[in-house]
Amino acid sequence: MVPTDTALASGSDHVRPRPNFYVPQLDALRFIAFFLVFIHHNLPTGEKLLHRLGPTLQSGFILVRDVAGFGLSLFFFLSSYLIASLLLMEKASTSTVDLRAFYVRRILRIWPLYFTFLGAVALSGIWLSAEHMSLPRLGAMVFLAGNWYSIAAGTGPFVIAPLWSISVEEQFYAIWPSVFRLLSKRAFLIFSVAVAIFSLASTAILASRGASSLDLWMNSLSEFIFFAAGSLLAHRFNAMQKPNVPRGILLMSSGAVLWFITEIWCKVNDRGAVQLPILLSLGYLLIAIGCALLIMGALSIPAQAIPEWLRYLGKISYGLYVFHALSMHLVRSTPLKWHLQTPGLEFVVIFAITLVLADLSYRFLEKPFLRLKRRFEVVVTRSA
Repeated sequence: MVPTDTALASGSDHVRPRPNFYVPQLDALRFIAFFLVFIHHNLPTGEKLLHRLGPTLQSGFILVRDVAGFGLSLFFFLSSYLIASLLLMEKASTSTVDLRAFYVRRILRIWPLYFTFLGAVALSGIWLSAEHMSLPRLGAMVFLAGNWYSIAAGTGPFVIAPLWSISVEEQFYAIWPSVFRLLSKRAFLIFSVAVAIFSLASTAILASRGASSLDLWMNSLSEFIFFAAGSLLAHRFNAMQKPNVPRGILLMSSGAVLWFITEIWCKVNDRGAVQLPILLSLGYLLIAIGCALLIMGALSIPAQAIPEWLRYLGKISYGLYVFHALSMHLVRSTPLKWHLQTPGLEFVVIFAITLVLADLSYRFLEKPFLRLKRRFEVVVTRSA
């Protein structure tokens, strides 16, 4: 977990030290973020199975589902925290940020799987009506404006519905590094605070004008609170913390409890609720604070306590996210009803298929690009 220096060949006869940054705790947290999203998308079918057990259990079941949706917020927060940490190390090492190298790295990490999957769905949609994408939707997703199109026209084919979030992530990448490169550390902190305030104000204004909770959830203006807060945490909380397990458990537990309190009070993910705009805005702020507590807690756990299998699941979490809706569609579209007879079996089968697809994608599609990505690293991260 402790950063080391690695040799980086330069244009001279000297060797310049290159910082190393890999924190396995964040890989574990990345998988947890995915699994929460997976729970959020897969629990609704269970409501029918639990209906006979009474309204109290039903309400608790739905609350867990809605809170699990904050896994996506944790994804965004984690992404910002990691990117800001790497940019801080790069600027400290080289006094600048190599924008070309940054964007090449991001393209090599995100685009191969995203565009391969998108292209496959677009082609299959020629013959399968369930996967059919209109040309405007395809264009919006290609140009990374899928979230805006989803707000205007719905999320489209089920298998690509979750991919609006990739557009939000890419919009963050388009803005953050350039601003970071131009501003001093103090000025960037001010910029991040300003973005956070603007994001929360935008959420309240949009809600007051009738935006639904789902529209807010897919809106970049609302989601940017998590990117701003992640950057602020990276500036104030070093990933290389001395392990303290009790503190870690306390922080992570506090973050989870705060998420539940937030959903009960602010109903951010309750699609049928009509909530005061100020409460929705407050809800996004509290979710971000919960994300910060979860990350600080995870970083307090010793790196050696994270098993290799959990680290690997964190490595392939991007593929898990991309493929989970396809796996849901494959299982639920089968004419056989065996998976509905045993509670929880459908959940397990969908997860198993998602895991196999993500593993194959990582090994045969993503890994070659990740090896190429290492050539453009200024800060050494984990191996592919």
